Formats: sequence, C-alpha cells, structure tokens
Amino acid sequence: MFTPTSLTRRRFLAAAGGAVDLAVASATSGGRVRAETQRLPNVIYTPPGTEQWAGDLTIPPAPHRDTLIVLIHGGGGTMGDKRSMTKWAERYALAGYPTFNINYYLFDETTPAPIYPHPERNVKAAVQYVRRNAAQFAVDPERILAHGGSAGARLSAELHVTGNDPYFADPLLWPDTPDHTNGLIGFYGPYDSGQTSATQYYGGPRNSPDPAVRDRSARANSTARAATARGPATLSQGDSDDLVPVSAAINFADALIAAGKDATLTIVPGAEHGFDHDGLSQLSPEGERAAQSIVAWLDSRFPWPRTVLTLPTTRIPAPLLIGGGILPLPIQRASAPPPATDAGTPTPIAMPMPAPRPR
Repeated sequence: MFTPTSLTRRRFLAAAGGAVDLAVASATSGGRVRAETQRLPNVIYTPPGTEQWAGDLTIPPAPHRDTLIVLIHGGGGTMGDKRSMTKWAERYALAGYPTFNINYYLFDETTPAPIYPHPERNVKAAVQYVRRNAAQFAVDPERILAHGGSAGARLSAELHVTGNDPYFADPLLWPDTPDHTNGLIGFYGPYDSGQTSATQYYGGPRNSPDPAVRDRSARANSTARAATARGPATLSQGDSDDLVPVSAAINFADALIAAGKDATLTIVPGAEHGFDHDGLSQLSPEGERAAQSIVAWLDSRFPWPRTVLTLPTTRIPAPLLIGGGILPLPIQRASAPPPATDAGTPTPIAMPMPAPRPR
C-alpha cells in the first residue's frame, strides 16, 4: 500500500441489485476496450429494501490491476447520468483498471430541501458495495478510489475527507461496511461546498442562523476538512473555466498539502469546464493527455502486481454479487498554509434545473 512521503504540490501544464447479465465487449480499433473486458450494466449497489440506484461495472481481462475506480458523473446535482463517464471507464480498462460507473440521486426545483446528504449517502453506498464484493471483482478492498468531474468531483472529494463518518449513518448505507475511499481523482470540482441552488441543497444560505444549515454546508466543504483526507489525490483544472474558478482546485490542493497529504494539481492552460470530454463517446485530446498522466499517477501510488490476482475467465456469476442485485514543470513546494478562505463565499455555481433523469 502506498504511503505518502512527499508534501509537494505538483503543477503540470498540458499542451493546448437484481439479476445481472454479463456482456463481453468485443475488440475494436481506435483505442476501445480490449476483447474479453467484462461489462456488467446496471448493477444495483444500494442495500435491499431501500431506493435502487445502479452502476456499470467494467472489469478488464485478467490479470488486471487490483485498484478499482468509482466514477461519479457531474451535472450540478440536477442533471447528467453515468453515460457521460463511460469513456473514462473504457480508458481505464485499456490501462487494466476496473471501474464502477454510477448514477445517484438528483434533484430539481420541486425537490424538498435539504438535499444534503442524500447524494453523499448514495456514493458512499457505491463504495461499500465495491468493498463488499472486492474478492469477486479481484480488487483490493483498500484500493478503491473515486473519480468525479464537477459536481461528481465535489462528491468524490467528500468521500475523500468523510470516510466512515457516523454522521452519514442511514438505511441507505450498508451495515458494518467501511465507506472510505483510498484516493481521489478530481476534475474541475467546487471543493468548498459550492453547489447549484446551494440554498435548496443545504436547506438555507451558508450564513443561516440555523446551526443545522451551517453544519451541512461546513460538512460539504472538503477544503476545510482536508486534514481528514485518506490516501493520495490528483486534481485537474482548466485555467479558463468560467463555471468553477481555478482557485477552487488550488485552495483544495494547498489545504491537502498543508495537512501533510499527498496531492498533485494539474492546471491546463486555456481549458474550460469539462475539457476532458468530447461528446459522450470519447475523451478530448486534453482528456487523453490527462488520462495518460493519471494512469502514470495510479501506477506510482498503487503499484502492481504485489500478488497475482485473477478473475473468472468468462463471467462473474450474478449470485456471487453481494448486493441488490501533459508536460511537467519543476515541482513547486508549498511553503505556507493555504489561504483562509473557508469562511468566505462558496464557489458560485449556476446551472439549469431540468428534471432528473431516470435511474
């Protein structure tokens, strides 16, 4: 297991469930998933008797890496679904990394406030589901990471700093199963509790006289809670992002480093919000460069093989599932604590509010 030894901030500038049917992806050209990659679509990850949320499990051919990445889509908490992260699942599969690409609770203007911490509990349940099934997926239960973009990065960061926090205890979570993650991959996230319709999300404004409202907003502020982070983190952000300012990533990376954590920050010049996406089907050129850097980061922080792990050669039988069915610049060392921004105004997020998509 990787033990952080460096307290550096690295800045890189990149050049401009129920029954489960297993589908085996066929080999194609153009950098697609290799033959015999196993795909289990719409695997329910929430506990029986609760609301049902599902994800797509992608397992590369054996022997594969023993580190699994939970993919969490963006959309401000009001839109989007797991399809937008399928290209990342495919890219990780090419590098030998399994993924679990999930949907989670979304809200619209009619949803009663507060929304928090409903989505947070969903993503924690997904981590628990993977951990409960780690042996079947041939992954290490202490090598589960979260990768999110935008609102998905905010949720991923919360996973990073709130592992096994009893505040989140609820029937929506699995009993007696740790919900911590072991690393973070974040893209252009509002890590300081910034959120679309934040008053609705937290049940009131950040400066509300209601202590419960202030507590919700504070708990969602991963920058302020950096000291409780577990495992390494790598953050990617465009410096031309007009939705989430680059300062959100800088402040979070600085806070992690000041707390003695291993954090890497990649700033992409000229890149906007969502710079890694080129439609639903593929990564952009900037996204591919980011993927190469992230795979190298994963290989260094979670080296493999330690022990040869194997997967059933053709399929994972459904009954066995336990559940509901970029060019581096010289390293810059952070020599001072991060700016004291925690009590300020959270990152402003402005996104439309369509009705949530089906689960």
